[in-house]
Amino acid sequence: MMQSDIINGLETALLLTLCVDDVVRAYGLTTYTVVRGCGQSSECNRKSLSNQFMTVEINTACCKADKCAPVAPIVSSGNANKNGLICPSCFSLTSSTCVPDTEIQCMGQETRCSTYSMSTTTNPPNPVLSMAGCATENMCSNYTGTATSSGIGQMNISIKCSNAKVSPS
Repeated sequence: MMQSDIINGLETALLLTLCVDDVVRAYGLTTYTVVRGCGQSSECNRKSLSNQFMTVEINTACCKADKCAPVAPIVSSGNANKNGLICPSCFSLTSSTCVPDTEIQCMGQETRCSTYSMSTTTNPPNPVLSMAGCATENMCSNYTGTATSSGIGQMNISIKCSNAKVSPS
């Protein structure tokens, strides 16, 4: 193991100082998942990502004691109001990119346009999905890197964001 690998591992371990529970709910796909792990205080909030087919909401609860159990995160009803902003939107399974073919209305705290992709960490990586649409600011700042799913295993996640446009009305 190289010294840089050890230093990177220690930096990552020092940053992951909280126990976190994520409740992931995908409206439109009726998916509901709870994920427990370690995280940073910047992750302890609600975030969402939407396209023309679904809204994925992640609500993260945190606690700081050793082996603690965070209070169960609250899952919203999914009834956020339109906020007057729009973004290009698309969705594709088993592809690393999708081409936006429509615009969607952003909801609630979604003020950013995003492109999101997920692929396996195998060599070569296999694309799992890609999507574009609206996102909350905290989704844009917290979700690039790797994540683990019980169904798929470890995955690479990439999200890029820009400001949403005001809807012409």
